Amino acid sequence: MPNDLSPWTAVYHQSRRWMDGGCFEAVVHDLRAVPLLAEREQAEPKAANRQPDTAFDR
Repeated sequence: MPNDLSPWTAVYHQSRRWMDGGCFEAVVHDLRAVPLLAEREQAEPKAANRQPDTAFDR
């Protein structure tokens, strides 16, 4: 490993803590949600195109 990085044992132990803690699964879950959220955002009407719900909104 290059000298400017931490010793491999420190990197290994930190990555094991992340794996044991479910960090990578959480990242994958969030990344899978991004396209779904973008699709939902495009489907929602914008506030400027919204019809007033009450007389107060007019």
